[in-house]
Amino acid sequence: MGLYAKLVEVSKAVERIPKNGTNAFHGYKYAMEADVSETVRKELAGRGIVFVPSVVSTSHREIQTAKGKTDQLVTVVLTCKFTDAETGETVEFGAAGEGYDSGDKGLYKAITGAVKYALMKFFLIPTGDDPEADHRTDAATAESPSQSRTQQAAAFVGTRQPAAAPAPQARPAAAPAAAPAAQQGGANVFRGTITGVFPRSGTNSRGSWKSLGITVTGLDGQSISASTFNEELQIALNEAFESKSPVDVKWTVNGKYKNVVGVDSVSMDLPGGEEPPF
Repeated sequence: MGLYAKLVEVSKAVERIPKNGTNAFHGYKYAMEADVSETVRKELAGRGIVFVPSVVSTSHREIQTAKGKTDQLVTVVLTCKFTDAETGETVEFGAAGEGYDSGDKGLYKAITGAVKYALMKFFLIPTGDDPEADHRTDAATAESPSQSRTQQAAAFVGTRQPAAAPAPQARPAAAPAAAPAAQQGGANVFRGTITGVFPRSGTNSRGSWKSLGITVTGLDGQSISASTFNEELQIALNEAFESKSPVDVKWTVNGKYKNVVGVDSVSMDLPGGEEPPF
C-alpha cells in the first residue's frame, strides 16, 4: 500500500475532535493541540508514517498595549512532511501560524498552532468551527465600498490559533459622559491623544482583512474606542500614536461600532503653560 492510500485510511479513521479546551479570557471552547496530535499520531504510527514539521521562517512584531506594555506577535512558516517508513515515499506541504505572548513563548505558540491546524486541515478533521459563521467578526468588518482592504496571500493554514491570547481588541467602549468636541460634515470629532493602537486581521466570507483599533483620550480623561480598515488612516493613526501629538479623530457610527473616517493634527495651547494630562 502506498503512502497516499495510507493517508486516506488515516483520514477515514480520525473522527471529529472534541473541544476540550476553554479560553477563559474570551469565553470560547476549542480543540486542544494535544487532542489533535494524540488522535492523529496513533493512526499514523499504526501505519508506519512519520510526520516531521520543520521551521522555514519566523518573524516578530511588537504590539503596544493600552497599558504601555510591549507584547510580541510571532509568525512562523513550516514545511510539514509525511514519510512512509517502509518505502521512503513522502508527501510535503506548507503551513503557517501565529502566536501572541507578553514573554518568550510566542514562537512556541505559533508552532503549536501551525502544527495543529496543518493536521486538522490536511485530514479535514471537523470541530464544528466555521469562520463564515462568525457574525461578530462580520459586523466588525462592515465597511463602505470606498474603503480599501489589504488582501493577504492565502496559506494552506494561516489562521490564528485559538489557544493563544490574541492582540488586545479595541472593543467599542461605553459612550463617555461628555459629548464629542464637534461635528464636521456629519462626522463626530473627538480631540485628544491616541493612547492605544490594536492591529487586527482575519478572514470572513469576503476574504482577508486588516484593521486598526485605537483608543483616544481627551484632556478631561475620557476616551473613546474606534477602528478603521483604511490603510492610509492606519498609517496616520500609528504616526500620531508614536508622536503622542494631539489630534482630531473624526468618526461615524456603523451599527454599534465607531469607524474612523479622518484624523487631523491640532495645536493645543493650554493656559498657564500646563501640559496635557496624558
